[in-house]
Amino acid sequence: MKLGTLLLRNAAIGLSQLEAALRNQVLYGGRLGTNLVELGFIDLELLSTYLSDLTGFPIATPTLLDEIDKNVLDTLGPDEAHRLRSVPLGYLGSGTDTVAVAMVDPMDVSALDDLKR
Repeated sequence: MKLGTLLLRNAAIGLSQLEAALRNQVLYGGRLGTNLVELGFIDLELLSTYLSDLTGFPIATPTLLDEIDKNVLDTLGPDEAHRLRSVPLGYLGSGTDTVAVAMVDPMDVSALDDLKR
């Protein structure tokens, strides 16, 4: 299901708002969710909730980001973190080298491939 459909079905926005955001997207670019927020039709928290529902990925809340394992930050340097728009959060269990990562776009296949290396 697409974001616009989900928002309409849940009455988070109206059809005229979706159409306005889609027009804005054609004119200025960006993602639908970003356009909806910029136009004031939904807030960032609501957008995050719906995107989490669509993708199945949890939301990286400020509390979660405050609890970052400082030892894991070295696994991804600042330049690489900026390029990949990702932040390492911590190891997934003791004795493992698998790192949980918060990403701006968890659907970015290229960034995911780079992070796996």
